[in-house]
Amino acid sequence: MKNGGGLSASGLSAAEVEARLKQFGFNEIAEDKWASSLAQAMQILSDPMGLMMLILSIVYWVLGETSDSLILLVAYVPIIGVDVLLELRSQKALRALKKSISSRCYVIRAQETVIIPTRELVPGDLLILEEGQTVAADGVLLESANLTMDESSLTGESIPVEKRLGQEILSGTRVLTGRGVVEIVKTGLASQIGAIAKVLREFEETPSPWLRTVRFAVKIVVVIALGLAAGVFALSLWRGQGVGTSLIAALTLAMAAIPEEFPLVFTLYLSLAAARLSKKGILVKSLPAIEGLGRLDVLCTDKTGTLTEGQFRLERIFDGSAEVPKAPTWAAEVPKAPTWAAEVPMEPPPTRELARILVFACEPKPVDAMEAGIMEWVARTQNKDFVGDLHAEWDLRIDYPFKVQETYMSHVWKKKAGDEEIIAVKGGLEGVLAHCDSSTNESAIWQWAQQEAGAGRRLLGLATRRGPFTGVREQDEMSLNFVGVLSFADPVRPGVKEAVLQCVQRGIQIKMLTGDHLLTAHAIADRIALPHRHDQLFVGPDLEGMEQDQKREAYRKGSIFARLRPEQKLELVRALKSAGQIVAMTGDGINDAPALKLADVGISMGERATDIAQSTAQLVLLKNNFSGIVDAILEGQGVLQSLGESFGYLIAFHIPIVGIALYQSFMLGAQLLLPIHIVLLELVVHPVSAFAFAEIEGNDSAFKREFISRRRLWGSVTRGVMLTALAVLTFYGAEGDPLHKRSLAVLALVIGNVGLLLGEKGGARKLGEALRSTRVLSSIGLLTLLTVTLAFSSPVARLFSMESPSLAEFVVVFFLGLAIGFINIIPSKAIP
Repeated sequence: MKNGGGLSASGLSAAEVEARLKQFGFNEIAEDKWASSLAQAMQILSDPMGLMMLILSIVYWVLGETSDSLILLVAYVPIIGVDVLLELRSQKALRALKKSISSRCYVIRAQETVIIPTRELVPGDLLILEEGQTVAADGVLLESANLTMDESSLTGESIPVEKRLGQEILSGTRVLTGRGVVEIVKTGLASQIGAIAKVLREFEETPSPWLRTVRFAVKIVVVIALGLAAGVFALSLWRGQGVGTSLIAALTLAMAAIPEEFPLVFTLYLSLAAARLSKKGILVKSLPAIEGLGRLDVLCTDKTGTLTEGQFRLERIFDGSAEVPKAPTWAAEVPKAPTWAAEVPMEPPPTRELARILVFACEPKPVDAMEAGIMEWVARTQNKDFVGDLHAEWDLRIDYPFKVQETYMSHVWKKKAGDEEIIAVKGGLEGVLAHCDSSTNESAIWQWAQQEAGAGRRLLGLATRRGPFTGVREQDEMSLNFVGVLSFADPVRPGVKEAVLQCVQRGIQIKMLTGDHLLTAHAIADRIALPHRHDQLFVGPDLEGMEQDQKREAYRKGSIFARLRPEQKLELVRALKSAGQIVAMTGDGINDAPALKLADVGISMGERATDIAQSTAQLVLLKNNFSGIVDAILEGQGVLQSLGESFGYLIAFHIPIVGIALYQSFMLGAQLLLPIHIVLLELVVHPVSAFAFAEIEGNDSAFKREFISRRRLWGSVTRGVMLTALAVLTFYGAEGDPLHKRSLAVLALVIGNVGLLLGEKGGARKLGEALRSTRVLSSIGLLTLLTVTLAFSSPVARLFSMESPSLAEFVVVFFLGLAIGFINIIPSKAIP
């Protein structure tokens, strides 16, 4: 059964790992890249604009217009080429993210516990299992402590399955309770289902709400455009213009009317935002999450490890004496014997005995941050062999798992030489005290605890009792002797206060969620300047006793929620969403998964996040850093702001094109725009809409969470109408033949795009800011160069069925086109 071989208690060496990677490959599932590439190619080639250009090229060829046919065929390449380039850029960004997002796991290698990406697991590795973890490869169970698995991904049954030594642990199954060590046997394609494929089904194909709206709107416009084109075709035939000429007129209108750029630009901007965030350690698994961040109303965040460092240092221990001391009874730095209260029936333990109880209360291989803090205290107060000697002399007989309701856990240890047994209980102070005997001085303990919590410290209770023990949890945890309150320092992360201020300035409400004492949460809120009032503070047990309406109101208005259970987080998200708010939720544990999935934006926090949290969330932060969340919010808002500008430009661009195409389709006389001119303008709009507005400013604290405000929409429509009027008046007002008039009108439309661009960037009010943008300057430069080339390069002018104007005519048209960006006929208070 072992295809790895060579198992040793110390794990594989680096050389063995390298050899097995070469032999078995990475622990991942290969993708069908050919099918994916073919699907992308078919999607790009089915672009309606490109198809109509090809049909027009064929029609011109049939009619004998060889030059026009070849021009359209040649123009097809750059137009589709831009689509291909943008699609490849999006896909490249997404592939980079996909490589970055990998679940991680703990393994024992070369006598050390290390964290590695699951794709680097090899047969023979010793994989450490923890609660909430999805198993990344097949293996055999070597060590177990109350290990139960969820095998519903394989069997369809969600019944917990107890696992014993020697049994198979299959990839894709999930640890429900307990812990264990597994020797990996099969990886990658050889495993049962490949957990990597299951956990990393990232980049969900579900489009964002606004993208769905955009696509739906485009489909409606396509149907209308095709209907109008059919009408123009029929009308032209009725007028006796011939099939070829009628088809050209119909296709010209359809090409002008179909706004195929909108969904392309939308997806591109979100993809580029995801790529930028990945460089900041924020991995986007679902593009709609970026849209949600841009529209965010409420951010629900954990305290520990997100607002604070999450690096706990055990600094004080209070033994329960009746008088609350000004200095702690046990200072972490002073390893001397404590003063024990007379009421405690155990013999007053010296510091060595206290250290033993602390070690027994922790896992044999601690991974929890608070347990790491405890072990660091033990290391500082005892000799270096203390912990190893204890584990050599004692066996962990019973590992009672963490009780969610009462927030504590317990371990029963038995001495190898003899029958001596001892239980160590550690957890939330309420849960621990509830199991202590009546002699415990609870009033003094709570008085001291409130003093510490008010200083922003994290507290745990510690209790113990000597055996024998029955193995029945309720009996074993009765009449415990209270050992002390453990007080941990957990400093606020740098930059959190400034990040909170940025959220507040942008109208985002922050809700702090914690399992800590309310006073601790309140103290941290004061340090980071989190807005809150007395009536915005709530405690989990109090929420349980409320009526549903009261509870919903509390969730809506509350700022700080302490002693909150996971199911209450789910209630909170549901209440906020029912009130029409866009909600982001942070989490890292298995119990956070329902709330993460329900939230508009679920954010998995840090390297220690469970696999189920990472697979459920839409965003994965590699570090528990609140500033990273704010960076993502600013990116989301910046993207929406850029999309609003780009869409405003596209709306303004299509108004003259569609308007002129409709006018000339139903009116007799010389055509203002030929199909080749529509193609020319399409060559302009694709790169400008995708490039000029893609620079994220992200520093506008007055940002409104709107896609396109009514004021922006009316501004865009107004500029589009003005450009239409400029082109029409130029055509009918200029002297000369239709070719000369048409040339001036086309030049007005091309340079008018500079006016549209500047108008979307703020016009005269923000001209200096716009011109500081490299993208804006580059776009203006290229559009100007194109206009000058069309006007004064005879070969290029002939290529697009134009002729050169006089210098005076060019100057007038040039500056009138630019002026569109600076004319504001909408009063500042007329439209909100």
